Amino acid sequence: MIVRRVAGSGLLLTALLMMVACTPGERPLRVMAAASLRDVMEELAARYEAENPGTKVSVETGGSVALARRVRELAADVDVLFLADEALFGELLEPDWTGFHLRYATDRLVLGYTDDSIGAEGIDPDSWPEVVGRADTTIAMADPELAPVGYRTLMALRLYDLLNPGRDLENMVVDQVGARHLRANVADLLAPLQAGAVDYAFLYAATARAAGLRVVELPAQINLGELRLAATYARVAINIGNGQLPHTGGPVVYGVSLADETLARAEAIEFLRLAMGEVGRQLLVDRELTPIVGADRPVAFELPADVEELLASTR
Repeated sequence: MIVRRVAGSGLLLTALLMMVACTPGERPLRVMAAASLRDVMEELAARYEAENPGTKVSVETGGSVALARRVRELAADVDVLFLADEALFGELLEPDWTGFHLRYATDRLVLGYTDDSIGAEGIDPDSWPEVVGRADTTIAMADPELAPVGYRTLMALRLYDLLNPGRDLENMVVDQVGARHLRANVADLLAPLQAGAVDYAFLYAATARAAGLRVVELPAQINLGELRLAATYARVAINIGNGQLPHTGGPVVYGVSLADETLARAEAIEFLRLAMGEVGRQLLVDRELTPIVGADRPVAFELPADVEELLASTR
């Protein structure tokens, strides 16, 4: 926690005493998560509070890039952080905020639409590039600078162009999206799509299904949904600016970690135990996300002892 300078030594002493006196149970357990995990996090929070009477869990969701930057640059007060791209921990938050992260779940990209979308009657896994390329269709996507689903959309389109020489689907879609149909995160794509303000949007499969949307399944070679195709996805890299290194293509893998200096370490560990245990895994499966289990979960120079125990108890 950051202590801000308070005018007057008496006020400073009072502020410090208040911080020391504050115990983890006197403030909510603070969880931040990718917007695509909102339903899962709200259910986990409700179950955690039910199992731990007197506790409160505060859940905030948003674009994962934006959340990670808030934690790094603004020292946002958070105990547990779930991001839609596990690589963001290594790029932005390790080792200063945390010394480890765990791989949490996988998903894939799909093209979401409704019965009222232009071209809906004829779109399928073969015809979708022609349908979204029509001059009368509108397309939305998440902002690559704020949300992984945004730069993953560009990865998928660039992979399509690599596999189909002579096509320029990436630039065509970017031009049709423009600034008007760029959204902050995957959740913000749903309302305009459901309202008919746009015809199509690139989403995570779990998000689209939960919203009751129709979807076109993209080929495995471009949908970023297959761990076995990591080398294929790595053929492309997306530069999103803001001084960050280009994002190399890879499977959609969610990650989670705990703040090294959280005041609620024990509570954070127990929330993560719930999220990664049988209950949490079933919540992911119910929403068509695939939990990651076993030895592939941890990424760390040295895993904390309480996290090692957590992983052993949630095999």
